[in-house]
Amino acid sequence: DALPPIATPTAPISKATTASASASASATSTASGYPGFTQSGSTLKGSNFTTTLPTGWTLSANNGGKNEGEIVDPNNNLIDYFTDFQRKASENCAYQASTIASATGVETAQPAVPVSGATWAGEAATGVEVMLKRTSQTKQEVVGYYCIDHAGLSILVRSISWASDRASVQAGAKQLLARWKWQ
Repeated sequence: DALPPIATPTAPISKATTASASASASATSTASGYPGFTQSGSTLKGSNFTTTLPTGWTLSANNGGKNEGEIVDPNNNLIDYFTDFQRKASENCAYQASTIASATGVETAQPAVPVSGATWAGEAATGVEVMLKRTSQTKQEVVGYYCIDHAGLSILVRSISWASDRASVQAGAKQLLARWKWQ
């Protein structure tokens, strides 16, 4: 089974930080962070978009909170969503890939490789993947980042998969992005 992510992508300004800082003053459902995706049939909805859940994927038990939405497949590979990065999309994807490759607990990491053919809501997205091996795991994992600029900020979708599931998870991420519609 996949362990939780090594490092959550970090943005200099984060709504989650604001929400969790107010946790002591409020017991609302947003006190623990982001609300996450909502699901109706095969449709996923976020704060300003809808998309279609890739075939075979479901909402994760970790949907919301530290991410703005997370889905999992039957092998516990995951795809999650983050917004509000101040860097441009191409810089953000490169930064996230570099950061994960050198994160604590990463035993080995291959150089980042570009992912072509990712279209997010009709726009070409920057995509990059890093294959790595954590000291706590017996198998290699692939961490993918897909980034675009939208409404003045960079946003990203991250995938974390076992190396053996790389193709199906990449296909799921591309399907999620291709069916994305801003509202």
